[in-house]
Amino acid sequence: MSKFKDLWGKAKILLSQLLCIGAVFTACTDDEVFNQTTKALQVSVSTEAPAESRAIIDGGYLPNGASIGVTLTAEDGTAYDGQAFTNLQYTAAGEGSSQTWSSTTPASLSITAGKVIAYYPYYGGDDFDLKAVPVETASQTDYMYVKTVTGINMVSPSANLTMQHAMTDIRINVKKGTYTGTGEVTKITAKAPAFATSATMDVETGVFANVSGGGAQFVQELTGAAISSGNIVHDFLIVPDAKSTSGDVSIFVIIDGKKFAVTIPYTESFQQGFAYTYNLTLDNAALTLDGVSVAKWGVKAEVDESLQFYDDQYIVEIQVPSDNYTYRHNLSSYDVVIDWGDGSSSSLQNKSESINSYGLPSHKYEKAGTYQIKVEGKIKNINSQYASKIISKIIYIGKDCDITSMKYAFFSQGLLKTIPEGVFDKCTEVTTFESAFQDCDALTTIPEGLFDNNTKVTSFNSVFCKGGSNDDKMYIISIPEGLFDYNTEVTDFSHAFSRCESLTDIPGRLFDHNTKVTSFYGTFSECKKLQTIPEGLFDYNTEVTDFRSVFRDCESLTEIPSGLFDYNTKVTTFWYTFLDCSGIRSIPSGLFDNCPEVTDFEKTFQGCSKLQAIPVGLFDYNTKTLKFRYTFSYCSSLTAIPEGLFDKCTEVTDFSGTFNICSAIQNIPDGLFDYNTKVTNFQSTFYGVKITAIPEELFLYNTKVTNFGGTFAGCSSLTEIPENLFKYNTEVTDFAGTFSGCRSLSSIPENLFKYNTKVTSFGSAFANCKSLITIPEGMFQYNTNVTNFSWLFSSCVSLQTIPEGLFKNNVKVTQFESTFEKCSNLTTVPEGLFKYNTEVTTFSYVFAAYHNNEKISMKLNSIPAGLFDYNTKVTNFSYAFNQCDNLGGESPYTVIQVDGVDTKVHLYERENYPDNFVKPISNYSCFYKCTNLTDYNSIPSDWKSY
Repeated sequence: MSKFKDLWGKAKILLSQLLCIGAVFTACTDDEVFNQTTKALQVSVSTEAPAESRAIIDGGYLPNGASIGVTLTAEDGTAYDGQAFTNLQYTAAGEGSSQTWSSTTPASLSITAGKVIAYYPYYGGDDFDLKAVPVETASQTDYMYVKTVTGINMVSPSANLTMQHAMTDIRINVKKGTYTGTGEVTKITAKAPAFATSATMDVETGVFANVSGGGAQFVQELTGAAISSGNIVHDFLIVPDAKSTSGDVSIFVIIDGKKFAVTIPYTESFQQGFAYTYNLTLDNAALTLDGVSVAKWGVKAEVDESLQFYDDQYIVEIQVPSDNYTYRHNLSSYDVVIDWGDGSSSSLQNKSESINSYGLPSHKYEKAGTYQIKVEGKIKNINSQYASKIISKIIYIGKDCDITSMKYAFFSQGLLKTIPEGVFDKCTEVTTFESAFQDCDALTTIPEGLFDNNTKVTSFNSVFCKGGSNDDKMYIISIPEGLFDYNTEVTDFSHAFSRCESLTDIPGRLFDHNTKVTSFYGTFSECKKLQTIPEGLFDYNTEVTDFRSVFRDCESLTEIPSGLFDYNTKVTTFWYTFLDCSGIRSIPSGLFDNCPEVTDFEKTFQGCSKLQAIPVGLFDYNTKTLKFRYTFSYCSSLTAIPEGLFDKCTEVTDFSGTFNICSAIQNIPDGLFDYNTKVTNFQSTFYGVKITAIPEELFLYNTKVTNFGGTFAGCSSLTEIPENLFKYNTEVTDFAGTFSGCRSLSSIPENLFKYNTKVTSFGSAFANCKSLITIPEGMFQYNTNVTNFSWLFSSCVSLQTIPEGLFKNNVKVTQFESTFEKCSNLTTVPEGLFKYNTEVTTFSYVFAAYHNNEKISMKLNSIPAGLFDYNTKVTNFSYAFNQCDNLGGESPYTVIQVDGVDTKVHLYERENYPDNFVKPISNYSCFYKCTNLTDYNSIPSDWKSY
């Protein structure tokens, strides 16, 4: 009974609709049509044929997200029911035959018969002119239109739209003949009088008008294209100029750096929606025309799905994204027959083992779509490094293919969602899976037993990792427990699961059978959701020498298992091992006790921001260690340094950045470096530490140090410096930034650098020491080798005076860039300040009030006239007094004898006296806003502009 009621209901609706046609329509009531008086216009869209341009993604259908413009009118062309349903945007969702189309403002259909026209791609605007859709060639868009679809109303609400191509396709097909060179094609150019670049299109007919840009030249630069690898095919979409029916078509091709030209006489009109293929053959003598084929853009043949698998076959499925797509297969070193899946096949041989794009088999697919490629024969290597990245399925790999290398086999195949179980079971001769699935970021699972039969493999380097520095990641959720049980010859697991950001756990016995492994470099780096490390994970890997970055950036880890490295006695480096593991709160005592060969702890715990303490004696057994560079840098919760932490590490040469930005540390233990007599570098060791004092004999035994750059920079609580702090460090050459940012420091001991006679740089040494009031006059008197004083006292806002003889003994100095910039309390500058610095080449920003987008009010009110008298080699005065708006008097000048007459030469006039001065090359904004200078109006604009 219910089925009968349903049929009767439908019949009543249809009957009422039929009764409402013509004259009867006015007599219809709401009850008679059952309240169904309107219905939304529905559309479905296909293309006339898969397009020849890159604009179309799937054969026969527009791409997901594409939009078309749809217009509904009455069949006589008037407004439909008096409403303007013009240029409505309909957008595609999905791909292929399952694609649907919808609009946020669909047309409403009544019983009135209407017609539909449409075009692609959509242009917005309610007042859009359907007779003049703009068309251009710069974007190489495949413009399309639909011939009118009639008979549309609420009874037949669906308009089935078949898009037709409006452009003309010019295809250049270059193949190799007798030519013996490499055949690398780097440029293809095509031009003709009838090749235009823009027009307008009538949506209803597809006809072009307002054609312009006739006689255009179309150019395509190419890389990695060689005719030795197969035909080189390129398409240009043009606007055909029907008015230019005569004139040669000129084609130019650059091959191996030589220009080849072909000219084809042509006296007919190019037609819209047609493809013109120019077949060219390259011989040793010339590039010649084999013929021109003209045809409507065709439809591809159906792919044969009835494949039979044999042991000499390798079969994959690919998703060709666009028409005329040249696919490069991932074979290298091969002797095969390839069935390309589109009705064509090739017999190819390349015995070279070199991996590059030239040696890969390639094939041009005329139509986008899904294809199965069957390879039969011998294949030594599978490598996708230079291959096309459109493999969507691995179907079969036979044992008789004799494959020995899977290095980069499916590298970056982003369409690959699954790996078939047992797909490598017959690949028993493979020795490497290095980067085999690297960057296959659609993968979520790894089949159990995937590598069980690959017993000769020695490398799984980067096998499932996500490379590069972008935000993409791998979505591998879990690792099968026995994944590597049968791979007993493996030596390398570097980056095997790097950036598998969905991975939460590691199987406890994952590496138990891989006793020959030597490297775990980056194996689990950036596995951001990894929560625990199994105890005993590396117990059977006694040959390992490299644990670099193994857990780098595993930010969800909270602890390190005790004894994690107890059996790894041959390891030599823990470089970056737990870098940025921001959840780790403690380090197990004795973590490195059984690792006596370690030489490098660089950044081992950097960024472990929750780490609260360092175990006493942590490095007691690492007596061969050479580097502690940034080992605990950015451990912001660390409050103390254990006494004697480095006492047993007598071979160390580098402590640069060891406690950099450990902002909670307040004290440095006495004698911390007493036994590290071979150290040469303390750069940034205590940068940003909150110490209030420095042990006077901290560096007493470090007599070989050459670099103290930034050692105490940013120690904002430091109030004083021991006078003999550097007394025994006579080999130092660099004090750049040593006390930069020590904001509480009010004075400097006069003899602080007395014994450091080899120093060449004090750049930024006391920059941003905002409490510094005075500078000892003899501070640098023993540092006669200094060449760089740039930024020395920059932003020392409390500094009131500069000793005149401060730089008297520094005759080798060449740079005073920004030395006193933003020293806001300076009112005067000693006239002889730079008298002895005759080698100086730059004073840029030396007293500037503005730099790095910061402006400070300077009290400096005058400049000694002869301040730069002896600095005749200066080439750079740019920004020297930038925005020192309190400056008065005359700008600096030097008095010289010219024909026996005393003559003033200002800085901006030096270029006029080449016998006395080197010409300043850079002077931009030297006196910007120094408007109170008495000679301001005489200063050239480039010296005071900004």
